[in-house]
Amino acid sequence: MFNYGIYTDGGFTTFKQAAAAAVAGGYVDEWLDSFTNYDDYQEASDAVDEVNTEWYNDAHLDDLPNEYK
Repeated sequence: MFNYGIYTDGGFTTFKQAAAAAVAGGYVDEWLDSFTNYDDYQEASDAVDEVNTEWYNDAHLDDLPNEYK
């Protein structure tokens, strides 16, 4: 994933940083709906998937026995 940058209210950020904020803030659908360019939408959607996967894995890592970490 390339995580090209985008402009937000706070300035320039990456898709992944913006996706993390959207996931944490509970406004993923609204954020994704704001993209009118398909390539940007796809990049944003991929970033959301990546953030969700990373956070899921991080949250469940503590549940694994040490031999599987």
